[in-house]
Amino acid sequence: MSNNERNPMLTNSRLKITGDIVELMEFTNPMYLGPKTRKRIAKKRVAGQRLIKNLNRTRTTVIDLINCNAFQYYPDLLHPSSNWPITPKFVTFTYRAEATNLTQVLIDFKLFNQRYAKAFYDLKKLPAKYLAVYEIQRKRERTYKKAVWHFHVVYFNLPWIDKNFMQDIWKHGFIDVRDLSAVGNVGFYMTKYMLKDANDPRLQGHRMYLASQNLFRPEVVRYPVLISELVRNFPASLITSETPPKESKYLGELIRTRFNIAKDPELAKKFKKNLSDLAGQGLVEGKV
Repeated sequence: MSNNERNPMLTNSRLKITGDIVELMEFTNPMYLGPKTRKRIAKKRVAGQRLIKNLNRTRTTVIDLINCNAFQYYPDLLHPSSNWPITPKFVTFTYRAEATNLTQVLIDFKLFNQRYAKAFYDLKKLPAKYLAVYEIQRKRERTYKKAVWHFHVVYFNLPWIDKNFMQDIWKHGFIDVRDLSAVGNVGFYMTKYMLKDANDPRLQGHRMYLASQNLFRPEVVRYPVLISELVRNFPASLITSETPPKESKYLGELIRTRFNIAKDPELAKKFKKNLSDLAGQGLVEGKV
């Protein structure tokens, strides 16, 4: 009999759901499911260790937020099951001039959102759901010896984008629009752009990403019996990645397996229905 069978307050697994991406984490050292009672002990870390940990945490947050919101919005909000979800749009905003001040770049993006909301929706605030990251154009930096910023935005709930119209509203330079319908893990796709400049000192004092309000958050299931029931019918064809066993200081041997349930629409529909039922019983953490 395993530890978590003898004690229902122990678990050797955790299930994290971010949109259509489901991650199963399995570990050998059981984790307590009850409230935490131990005080966190402060640890001194050298600057490099702290930076790496912060970068990894930020990268995970960005991946989770994007995957939680990609393909989760519908043109007809009253009848989502009767129409296809909106495909997220990947938009790159560039500068014609040399934009070297990141603070000003962030102000430009805020003002653009206001102008776009007024011009397209006749609203004061843009109703779009989005996540943005910014980086330095290395080619221009090598050529002109100056750091010129640009940024990338994933829009989750815009049914369509008129590139020329949006570029006129942006007015600082060119934009590029890509459809992400063929991208299996939009979160990983986005972080390819974010992490190239993560160690740059010019990012100091700024968050590495911007996100609109009220985005969906990851859902987490911690109870072993519920996890087994949720994933027991997952075929191997849904697996997108499986990490080899890795030794963790506190969790022991750790294995992560990621599934993309969008590959099987019927299974995905049943899975989300079961998850919704569990959430209604207070057995799922997160979402909003």
